[in-house]
Amino acid sequence: MENGKRLAFVIPYFGKLPDYFSEWAYTLSFLEGRADFLLMTDDAKNPLLDNAPSNLKVFEMSFDEFRAKVQSKFDFKIALSYPYKICDYRPAYGYIFEDLLKDYDFWGNCDLDQIWGDVGSVITDEILENYEKILHLGHFTLYKNCEKMNSMFRNNGAYADYREVFTCETLFAFDEIAGIVPICRNNGVKVYFETVYADIDKKYTRVKLRSLPNYKKQIVYWKDGKVFRSYIEGGEVRTESFIYAHFQKKHPRSIDACGMKPSAFIVNAKEFIDISGETVDVKLIEKYSDYIDDRTDENDKKRFIRSKIIEFLKSSPKDKLLWLRKKLKSQKIYR
Repeated sequence: MENGKRLAFVIPYFGKLPDYFSEWAYTLSFLEGRADFLLMTDDAKNPLLDNAPSNLKVFEMSFDEFRAKVQSKFDFKIALSYPYKICDYRPAYGYIFEDLLKDYDFWGNCDLDQIWGDVGSVITDEILENYEKILHLGHFTLYKNCEKMNSMFRNNGAYADYREVFTCETLFAFDEIAGIVPICRNNGVKVYFETVYADIDKKYTRVKLRSLPNYKKQIVYWKDGKVFRSYIEGGEVRTESFIYAHFQKKHPRSIDACGMKPSAFIVNAKEFIDISGETVDVKLIEKYSDYIDDRTDENDKKRFIRSKIIEFLKSSPKDKLLWLRKKLKSQKIYR
């Protein structure tokens, strides 16, 4: 991937950039020459951007200007009154921003609440040659830059077609499992599905990973351009690597990584912890693991489920119906 396929991630973000942008930008600097990140923002004067790496391309624009750009690509009135709704347009980035993406082999989307590891160790040129879509979640997806994939969002297969999605202010999660994923499956797209990322589960106050086994004593950390999870099993330290770590809905306090440039830091639920020069051994994992007890984990899960039920009950009849349609489609995908 370093000397082959060119990748670009489109990242519209409106409002003040989060403090953890420092860690995000610092870790993506290790992907220079491998991937470019096209940040569209109305916060382009933020000091966090002063030392931006060369592969971070900043496009200053207002949310209204962004919406006008999207609207210019469609002959019907789109719904886009709040920034979070942008997620539904992600599968159409190849079409909407074809002028910006013409020199790239793959384009995609990602989030800011993550840190980058060694993407090229997994997403190799061989993978890119053999697949048209890489991964399937909103925090990292790549599409082959071709007419087929740039217009794939127009096809059937999702629980709602793109016209319904693009003309309704409700958030459909069109970029994920019940949206573009079944469309791709329905149209014979070669999709690379592997859990090669550390997706930190938002249900828990501590760091637990989704879709993977978890351990009482574990830490997720970045070191020298790579992301790892180390844990204690049978009294020994075991380590695995990931292409990135996603800490959704958590707001770890920044250690001003762009200024300090640590060689290693832990991704904790509350803060980033500089561990430069330290050895990741049993002692360090026991010190920084945020596991309390099984009861705390269970209470976290119950609290999360309760909040989702309340959110559902307070939603409109239309939103309840959309939620049911999405769940039914998701169940079919996972069978």
